[in-house]
Amino acid sequence: KISYKMYKYSTYMVTTIWVENILNQYHTGIYALGEVARPSKILEKAISTYNMQNDIIVGINGSGFIVNGTFGQSFYNLNHAYNNSAQTPYVLERGKLIRDLSAYVPRNQTVMGFDKNGIMKFYTFNKANNNASINKPVVDAMKNDRIKDTIGFGPILLENGKVMTSDTANNLRQGFCQVDNNNYIIVTNTTTTRSSGFNFKKLATYFQGLGCKNAYNFDGGGSISLLVHENGKTTKIFGDARNDADIAYLNG
Repeated sequence: KISYKMYKYSTYMVTTIWVENILNQYHTGIYALGEVARPSKILEKAISTYNMQNDIIVGINGSGFIVNGTFGQSFYNLNHAYNNSAQTPYVLERGKLIRDLSAYVPRNQTVMGFDKNGIMKFYTFNKANNNASINKPVVDAMKNDRIKDTIGFGPILLENGKVMTSDTANNLRQGFCQVDNNNYIIVTNTTTTRSSGFNFKKLATYFQGLGCKNAYNFDGGGSISLLVHENGKTTKIFGDARNDADIAYLNG
């Protein structure tokens, strides 16, 4: 089961979430390979697909996007996402491999997932230049850890309690962190003014002060979305304005 509380501050919201067993509660929702939709639509599809209508679910937008041409036409074509592409090079949903672009990573990209013990872990895919062998050890490590679901954006904010970024450029952010196996915190900017947002270092330090061990930056800006599904109804707490390729949600 899941329980949650939301605390609204002037320019951001903090959502604390408790679950009984993370191994069965954390998942990603993929709309369809090569398609994008509003996060609320992706969540509704996941609820219908897995018969979770009566569950309590907290969902947020997932991976970031690249615009056609950013890393070359060939990489864009491989993502099959029309106008935008999910950045995650290795996409897993409930243990099922949805997309493997590990041979075509155009720049180093860190993916977040949960291992077999419910611990939030990070995997860095290296620039591959059409060479699958470069990232084979990364893929093998994810398989050995029995990673079930992945999200790709970044950067890593905290790892084992240590701040992992020094970036001080303010923007609209949404971060996800793990306090322990059954306790999670989401910080969501609820302003449209970038100067009122977080920089990565400030967000990491904030999570650290909340007792988080590991924290990761999800897609921000106009992609920010915070959703709650309860009593058979999905409520848009904030955002849901831009089409995405996937979401992350905790349910119980």
